[in-house]
Amino acid sequence: MPLKIPHKISRFIGPAFGLCILITVVIILQRQIKHLTLQGIIDHITAVPTHKILLALLFNLFAYLVLCGYDLLGLRYIHKKIPIHKAAFASILSYIFSNNIGMSIVGASAMRLRFYPLWGLRTASIFRLVIFCSVTMWLGIFTISGLSFIINPIDLPPDIPIPTHLIRPLGFFLLTLVAAYMVLCHNYRYLIKLPGNIIFKLPKLRIALLQPLIGIVDYSLAALVLYTLLPHHTGIHFPIVLTIFLLAQISGMISHVPGGLGVFDAVAFLMLTQYYTSDIALGSIILFRAIYFLLPLLFGAVILLIYELLTFTSSSPPLSPPPAQP
Repeated sequence: MPLKIPHKISRFIGPAFGLCILITVVIILQRQIKHLTLQGIIDHITAVPTHKILLALLFNLFAYLVLCGYDLLGLRYIHKKIPIHKAAFASILSYIFSNNIGMSIVGASAMRLRFYPLWGLRTASIFRLVIFCSVTMWLGIFTISGLSFIINPIDLPPDIPIPTHLIRPLGFFLLTLVAAYMVLCHNYRYLIKLPGNIIFKLPKLRIALLQPLIGIVDYSLAALVLYTLLPHHTGIHFPIVLTIFLLAQISGMISHVPGGLGVFDAVAFLMLTQYYTSDIALGSIILFRAIYFLLPLLFGAVILLIYELLTFTSSSPPLSPPPAQP
């Protein structure tokens, strides 16, 4: 018997909440923009030491390698065997494009539908894999956000109309959702009907317990990229940056804006201005977006183009017959 999530309600909660966030931050940012100077932003970006840029790039590499874990665990869930290097290739390209174009289900499905059929997976299995990876991603961010909000419930800026005392209860609520999922997975006969008439069969508990771990490492490394690019003279510590990053990330994901563009940046900016000047906060966010989003997108586009060209040339008939062998 499927557990049904009401479609009419769930369809509007995310976009409505995201729209509220976007409108709120735009109104608030109008008061913050007057403190920004283009030269100040450029000065901060150019002043970031080379070794910090290289360290951020290294953490970024690890973050994208961890993304392979989503597909590897998902293939185990659907009982399919694909060579690790092939699964890693499809997984990384999927997340590179879905992170930037938004609509994570659509972006992730497009790349996987391009590659996995070549390796023997049917369309139904690919969609089961995509849904599993999406659920795994949300379990990860719920788990690490819940822990972070409980352990380190930072003060929100006065401009954000959300009481700070709600951060810790939000953390408990998120962990409760994860715990409820684990309880359901203990009896893996359950099916959940997701929005769009999508049926998700719960994995066995031994697989479910691994799902949040991938997301914890994934989002920790992403936050570490941002932390590395920030000046540390203010005494700001990684747990604070992690909480800021997670609040901004959740806001961006719920808004359904491609790559969280604007929403993630605005929320992170408002919270970082509690510790830095506006120029430093925005300059660090611009650097983070360039390293975490734009560089992988450029890399992924080049790799995909090379792959498609090689595939095209290898499958195309020669323009002239080969010379006869002596």
